[in-house]
Amino acid sequence: MGRKPKYHSTEERENARRAARRAYYQRNIETERTKALARWHASRGQQAASTSDAAVQEVVEPPKLPATTLLLGVTRVVDNHVNWADLEDALRADLAGWRAPYETDRQAYEGLTHALIHSNPTSTRCLKALRHIQRVSTLVPQICRVAHAADTILQARPRHYTNMFLIVRREAAFIDTTLEQLKILHERGWLQERFDERELDWQTM
Repeated sequence: MGRKPKYHSTEERENARRAARRAYYQRNIETERTKALARWHASRGQQAASTSDAAVQEVVEPPKLPATTLLLGVTRVVDNHVNWADLEDALRADLAGWRAPYETDRQAYEGLTHALIHSNPTSTRCLKALRHIQRVSTLVPQICRVAHAADTILQARPRHYTNMFLIVRREAAFIDTTLEQLKILHERGWLQERFDERELDWQTM
């Protein structure tokens, strides 16, 4: 007796293939980043790549985390005297700043995706989108550092522990990996295909 069919329709098979592809990407994101960067340098030449990198980086200013800095001071040191609800609000306010000038996360994801798909790689629009992504890559570690410090203090008091800062870290990490996915797929020339097939992380939220 033959084995029962695993998929009962072409649509089921396609959905399974897409899910497997997304899972593979998440498991191998660091490897994919390294490979994408190597291919990018090889395709354009080391000198051209260095020039492009400089064009992306030179305008990027380090994020200042204004709400968190106002609450904690310029050193952003977390201690037991902090009001946890106020700190959560401050971190979320600063994290929400990643999407400016867009009003929602989804609008920002969509706007950046279209900028990378429909613009010449050396155009102002494309470079602006890449600078935006790079800025977020410097914002997220700062958010996560403060959230981790707060979570560590709360874990030392298990009777009063709440995972509010763990959630902030996870949300920040999702934004970072989602934008990194856009950057990698753009560099590999796969972004249009993944967008059309609705396989981008932000499209499956």
